[in-house]
Amino acid sequence: MSEPLWVLQVEDSESDAALVRRHIEKAGYAVYSERVEDADHMRAALARAAWDVIVCDYHLPRLDAPAALAILRDSHQDIPFIVVSGVAGEDLAVDMMRLGAQDYLMKDRLARLAPAVERELRDARIRLEAAHAEKELQESERRNLAQQAVLDRQRESLAHTETLLREIHHRVKNSLQVVSSLLRLQSRAAANEETRKLLQDLCNRIHSMALLHETLHDADNPALVNFQKYVDELTRYLFSSYGVRGEQIRLHSEMDGLFLHLDVALPCGLIINEAVANSLEHAFPDGRTGDVRIAIKEEPPGTVMLLLSDNGVGLMPGLKPEASRSLGLRLMHMLARQLNAKLDIQSRYGTEVRLQFTAAQANPSDRNIVVTEPRP
Repeated sequence: MSEPLWVLQVEDSESDAALVRRHIEKAGYAVYSERVEDADHMRAALARAAWDVIVCDYHLPRLDAPAALAILRDSHQDIPFIVVSGVAGEDLAVDMMRLGAQDYLMKDRLARLAPAVERELRDARIRLEAAHAEKELQESERRNLAQQAVLDRQRESLAHTETLLREIHHRVKNSLQVVSSLLRLQSRAAANEETRKLLQDLCNRIHSMALLHETLHDADNPALVNFQKYVDELTRYLFSSYGVRGEQIRLHSEMDGLFLHLDVALPCGLIINEAVANSLEHAFPDGRTGDVRIAIKEEPPGTVMLLLSDNGVGLMPGLKPEASRSLGLRLMHMLARQLNAKLDIQSRYGTEVRLQFTAAQANPSDRNIVVTEPRP
């Protein structure tokens, strides 16, 4: 089946136009053509249909080839423009090619017309594909610029949010430290030992929360707590607060480098505060020596295991931690429920506190990054 070819003929002679069509048809095309003789009809034809090629006589009574080419340029269409003329002249051919015509043929050499049409159609397809590629490239660049602008705005918003978070953590830390300092002063002026101890315990709990906000203020990500760093600072403070020397009670810690959300790190930190404070205050009476151990592991994957133990005198025989009147023990059970965690407190060879809760991996390729989700 012949390939259809739409040809606009700028020609005043129907016989010459028919001759042009026959030469093109010999190349295997089914030619659909329209013949125009003046500028108005040419403009109308260009607006009405999509033409594959324009074959134009050089000189017509009402329209010559340069004027026809100017009309084509004004239409902003990329259509091959071939001049067929009975007027010989190298200068004319050069002028037409300079103006944008693709070829200039003599009417007595129309055997060259079909190859010229095929060549120009091929070149036109290449130009069209190149134009489409350029348009797609420009569109892609536009999308990339838009996406980059969105990313830039998101980065700016994130930086602003992080700055606000750091400022919030800083202010909360300062406020908690003021309260802690006031409680410490009040404890020193307490009238009896029981009141002094209650105030000191409360001071330690508040200070553990202040340390948490201080850790977040200095962190690379102010939304995640470097829990190993936090626990190190918390235990150092507790040993100092109770005046315990390292040679008397030895601290052993084994911790994976976990990063926890604040809503999870806070109850975990308070549980550690209660357990370690209890060991330092009660496990080694009369200057006894011993060991306090802290282990925080992610085992199995996705589960955080917290183990706090000492080899001291242990809890009172028959004491049930969950039913105890001790504020510290009741607080640990309340905090464990907040974490939706399993809490187990045993007293066989000293005291052992086990806390286990589910954790969601923030980055499965990095086992040291664990982000836990708080209980709804």
